[in-house]
Amino acid sequence: MRLRRQREGSGRFLTTILFVDIVGSTELASAIGDAAWQILLGRYYAAVRDRLKRLGGRQIETAGDGLFAAFDASAEAITCALAIRDAATELGFATSSVVLALIAQAIRDRRADQRGTEITSFPRQ
Repeated sequence: MRLRRQREGSGRFLTTILFVDIVGSTELASAIGDAAWQILLGRYYAAVRDRLKRLGGRQIETAGDGLFAAFDASAEAITCALAIRDAATELGFATSSVVLALIAQAIRDRRADQRGTEITSFPRQ
């Protein structure tokens, strides 16, 4: 992935961050049991990672069923978000249970393991 510099010499890169989360996952895991949940979650993550790979995303972090990814272009991030939603629906998740959030933001470092306040402190509503 090739990130564009925000300003020449600024050392900052414009990137789009995608956050994906499954609402009600704890209740679903309780309802179907831990073994079934682990299988479903594995299928979900495989589908998410497939979409990220195909659409130019780079996984940053996971936590439970949540995932942060970075994209060079906002259009790719939007396309990927919709593809992830569709994949989750195919796996049996209700469309409304998959939360997608996107933000375009300048970051200082484009390493694959980017973490910290540049990623996690973006505005939430």
